[in-house]
Amino acid sequence: MDEQLKSDLAEELGVEAEELSSETILLDLVNWDSVTALTVMVILGDAVGAALDPADIESLRTFEDIEELVKKKSG
Repeated sequence: MDEQLKSDLAEELGVEAEELSSETILLDLVNWDSVTALTVMVILGDAVGAALDPADIESLRTFEDIEELVKKKSG
């Protein structure tokens, strides 16, 4: 994952980029709520150059899920 994207996500999630690993559980993050999920959807959409389906975001459970979604949507 691009370091700038990881940094942007970390900022939105209220953690340091170094704290994000594949095992990070999104629901365990203090800042994870519906508004943050929507913001993450916009950040990821901008990163991959395509709008994401809300179902894509609903399925996210871990930071690894985010990484896989970016890979899948990036082609």
